Amino acid sequence: MRQTLLMGGLESISYNINRRNPDLKLYEFGNCYFLNKSEHENPLKKYNEEKHLALFVTGNKTDENWILKEEPTSFFLLKSYVENILERLGFDLNQINAEDYSSDILTEGLNYQYKQNKIVEFGIISKKILRSFDIDTKVYFAEFAWDQVVKLSAKNSIRYTEIPKYPEVRRDLALLLDKSIKFSEIRDLANKTERKLLRKVSLFDVFEGEKLGADKKSYAVSFILQDENKTLTDKQIDKIMNNFIRVFEKELNAQIR
Repeated sequence: MRQTLLMGGLESISYNINRRNPDLKLYEFGNCYFLNKSEHENPLKKYNEEKHLALFVTGNKTDENWILKEEPTSFFLLKSYVENILERLGFDLNQINAEDYSSDILTEGLNYQYKQNKIVEFGIISKKILRSFDIDTKVYFAEFAWDQVVKLSAKNSIRYTEIPKYPEVRRDLALLLDKSIKFSEIRDLANKTERKLLRKVSLFDVFEGEKLGADKKSYAVSFILQDENKTLTDKQIDKIMNNFIRVFEKELNAQIR
């Protein structure tokens, strides 16, 4: 009885790659089975059956043509698919706790938790596992604890509102940080600092290199600001951004680049 949907997906990927079809985006719904070690009396309760959803992405995102060069898939493409699914189910991404994650399956990844419940793990499949399937290209994999996702999403209310009359404003910051700092810490601090006008915080670039230092990294972060009742002034925007800078410098020891 399988504990993950990974192996069946890799078999399909290997089959396709061997037949010169390397650019793949696959999904599978299926049951997984787990041993409940805390149960000692009832033998039937020793085992749990859970429905999972798996996503697989490999190869190129786009084919080469006269306008665009071919573009390989990436971790961030898979991340966008994962977050789109959660958003469509009514999850507020600002309330999801993202933790760095690695295992025998994933060498680099993230673990998303909602209200202390694990809902999805995703990242890059380890080369050791890929070699056992004769796959020599990167494969990105996500696995949702689908029963848990459905249960939690039942409490979410999805609301639609009219498009605001007044435009949103985007401002960017490049932050030099210790490698231990996570993007979720930046997002949470920003949301605490500006509760009224901040609509979205996004990470659009990460840079590491010798020039920054061995224990440093640079995050390029965007902030979307909007007032639904009037157009924001430069004075308001500058005040909010200066507050962000002050908080990031104080709480995260960040340097503005």
